Amino acid sequence: MNNFCADIHNNLSITLTNQGVRLGPCCWFKNSGAMANDDPWNHAKLIDIRQANKNNIVDNSGCAQCIYMEQHGGSSRRTGVNQYYNSYKTDLSGPRGLEISIDYTCNLACIYCNPAVSTQWRNELDIDKKKFPIRLAEYDIVALLDKINLTNLDNIHFYGGDPFFTRTHEIILNYVDKKVGLSNIYVWYNSNGTLRVPQRVFDLWEKCRLIKVYFSIDDIGQRFEYIRYGAVWQEVEDNMLWYKEVSPVNTMFAIQPTLNCLNLYYHQKLLNWKDANFNTNRLGDFIDVTRHNAFDKFELTSMPDELLYKSLQNNKMNPWVSEFATSFKHSPIALLKTINEIKLLDQRRIQCFSQTFPELAPYFSVNI
Repeated sequence: MNNFCADIHNNLSITLTNQGVRLGPCCWFKNSGAMANDDPWNHAKLIDIRQANKNNIVDNSGCAQCIYMEQHGGSSRRTGVNQYYNSYKTDLSGPRGLEISIDYTCNLACIYCNPAVSTQWRNELDIDKKKFPIRLAEYDIVALLDKINLTNLDNIHFYGGDPFFTRTHEIILNYVDKKVGLSNIYVWYNSNGTLRVPQRVFDLWEKCRLIKVYFSIDDIGQRFEYIRYGAVWQEVEDNMLWYKEVSPVNTMFAIQPTLNCLNLYYHQKLLNWKDANFNTNRLGDFIDVTRHNAFDKFELTSMPDELLYKSLQNNKMNPWVSEFATSFKHSPIALLKTINEIKLLDQRRIQCFSQTFPELAPYFSVNI
């Protein structure tokens, strides 16, 4: 098996944690043990990971998420970045890609998310603000970037929280513009679609080689509002259409649903909406759909076999979805966790799962 991963040799992930800024080859990599130092790209632990991968070795723990997805018949982050980078460069003097998760401001409390990456989740659970870091200060951002050789840089990926809620991404883009320019930089965002960026952001985007905004849209209507709690579907839909009409011409889009036990049954309805309303940008560039799966309380293993069968029937026009979904085996323990979580959410948020998901209610409403 070829275990080569281009991220390990080309990418630097920068993640804010309780212990400080953690470094890694990508945001999916479990704790690398590498904390920010005076030479982040050449951190000894990252060099060890790269050397092992040259020998076709990956860390089974660190790379667990990609391994899990590939074992379940799906594409993973590893397979995607190997296609993106195309030529497998190693021994670089600095990263080609920066993946940045240093700002966790978010107005939503999505059902499969958690307080570590969402200020709204912290508010809902009344968690002490000091328990989790929210964002890295501008001074610290600049100080960290000053330690990284950016001469090879060709892409930046912003995660959150939601990067559009603060100026953190602007600080970084302005820094990169001054250091190496933005004309060769491909910038990626993951956003929940609830906020419109100001003109100054568009001005920065126009300087870049390409912008791609991934909208995290799991469903439509009330089901979307239940899964992405705190969002209003009509506002998000209006915002997405606004972006399509007014963004600079170098902006492309994607929809990125997180497949879970509550939306797989309805997935085709999301695709139908996308085909009717959000199929291309205004220049005719196709808007694609990329998917990944939820973990823990709402993962696909919670789906009873009968519900999975019905969901596959609804998705028979999407062979990849069917192949991916059938690789997950039903777990009664996972189902119980989902039922418990639904009851807790409905009680705390004063909502009704069975009214929002009537087709699913018989499968997630057993007595506990």
